[in-house]
Amino acid sequence: MSDDESEEYFYSDDENDENDENDENDENYEEENHSATPNSGRPQSSLEPISSAISRKVTVDGRRILVSTDLLPEINKKIFDAAETLGLSTIAATALLLEYKWVASQLYEAYYSDPDAIMSRCGVSARCHGTNSKNHTTVCLICFEDGLKMHCMPCNHAFCLDCWRGYLGVAVGEGPACLYKTCPYPKCNEKVTRDEIEAVAQDLLPKYSHYLLRSYVELNPCARWCPGLDCDKVGISATGWGSLSCDCGTSFCLRCGKEPHAPLSCKNLTRWEEKCASESDAIKWIINNTKPCPKCGVRIEKSSGCNHMWCQRCKYEFCWICLKASDHSNLHQNCSRYDHSKTATKAKLNRYLHYFKLFDTHRESEKFARKQLEQTEQRMISFQNSSETSMWIDIQYLKTAAEQLIECRRVLKYSHVYAYYLPDNARTRDRFEDLQGVLEKFTENLSMQSEKTYAEIDRTKVIDATCAVKTFMKNMLVFTETEMD
Repeated sequence: MSDDESEEYFYSDDENDENDENDENDENYEEENHSATPNSGRPQSSLEPISSAISRKVTVDGRRILVSTDLLPEINKKIFDAAETLGLSTIAATALLLEYKWVASQLYEAYYSDPDAIMSRCGVSARCHGTNSKNHTTVCLICFEDGLKMHCMPCNHAFCLDCWRGYLGVAVGEGPACLYKTCPYPKCNEKVTRDEIEAVAQDLLPKYSHYLLRSYVELNPCARWCPGLDCDKVGISATGWGSLSCDCGTSFCLRCGKEPHAPLSCKNLTRWEEKCASESDAIKWIINNTKPCPKCGVRIEKSSGCNHMWCQRCKYEFCWICLKASDHSNLHQNCSRYDHSKTATKAKLNRYLHYFKLFDTHRESEKFARKQLEQTEQRMISFQNSSETSMWIDIQYLKTAAEQLIECRRVLKYSHVYAYYLPDNARTRDRFEDLQGVLEKFTENLSMQSEKTYAEIDRTKVIDATCAVKTFMKNMLVFTETEMD
């Protein structure tokens, strides 16, 4: 038996509303997260932007993984379409699309409202109005040398080729920012484009074109670079929602670039990560070492082996396992579901602790499942080498089961965070928790079947359990998208 701590634990909760719905159509969140770089030193992706009205419920959305260079035909088509629609050159259309993050509809709307203002702001006014004169100065406006071979911008500012090469070399060396460089002349905002690079520094064209491709991917809410190490492939869907698995073995959410986290929204995943980052050490210690007195709510640290507890403050006797009233002769079994009717002063803390513990448990189980997958692959190799008649396909079902276990653990992990942010609606919450409980049951059954030795494993049971849990998991995710919104 142990005494409770006289000092209460305080919990900081700076969230304004814990029960916000899992709404992924948050424009500010999407803009912030799509401007971040998922891979070191590499920007993010973009294809054809969409309106926020498109739902993630769309199942046929053209989801696919592409090599980045496969996007070139699409980029060229978008440029030619914009040029034809606006009656401009492809060079000017490219500069305008860059300013509007390749969202053609937004460009058209702004352009037709005030063409001159848009051309001026985007730095293509002189290029579009054809003000370039052949009677420009013969003195370089950078080095002030006379009689050198010059190249003149559409704005009539001319510089010698050596100065141009130096300027462009530094600009391209700065990375994607070179796409937005302007005329070297002070206070001139005319854009330096592919035309200038082709005319004076063709050796820089490959890098410039690469940065143009990167900008197309990084600004597009429907595409994203695969975050896998040294992977140059792009994930794309027509809606911008969903998760993808790349050939490099990396799975990621198309919207935020993190690991797939269904049924949790990207917005609430970020909120959860911030909460855990600020409180994880203290919370883990509290979870591992204390429990609240069921009567007065004071956190109690268990210091001995007996599960019969006695609260020093309120003198309440209870069972450490299930926290129900008890004496030495009457211990109870633990409850499996959180009681939402509690109104203790530390309800927020207890609620967060409850879901964090479940989240952390499945996170650890997922790590174990990944180790199990590695062991399964080794077993498959050993099995194939043990006999000439043995074939990889004979035990492929074990790898499939291990991969399914990882996915189930991940879904269960985030399902508890999803439940944490659910509004307290008894009908939808109870239904969701019922489905969650069944998925846990199926997952544990598959785990039990697949962890047996090869001599004990029943192939049919493993395959059946794998199919059952896969089907049920998909149905539960559909339910969260259609019935819980």
